[in-house]
Amino acid sequence: MAKRQQYLYELIGTIQEKRTKKPSQKAKQKAQERSQRLDEFFYKLEIICENKPQVNKIFVFKNSLVSEKIWKDLEESNYYDKRYLFFCHNYKGLYRLVNWKELKLKEVSHD
Repeated sequence: MAKRQQYLYELIGTIQEKRTKKPSQKAKQKAQERSQRLDEFFYKLEIICENKPQVNKIFVFKNSLVSEKIWKDLEESNYYDKRYLFFCHNYKGLYRLVNWKELKLKEVSHD
């Protein structure tokens, strides 16, 4: 495993949109060649990232998460109006969610 894949990136932000995606035929073939199981679908989250503005999407695979509750929260859309610390691995330039921690929403000053 490459060093970048082992490193856990910490991204702070909010989820703006969730899209359900299916693995490509190529990904299915590669998984089969490696005798790996591939989920039927995964999520692509459009995010606003505070500490790394160039990151605007995170991919979520059920078998990569440390907690099933995260997957359930995504299925039930229990993430609106919430701010998170996302823990992700970077695989070929794509961020894959491993875990998250809910943070307090930033206070907006009305001066």
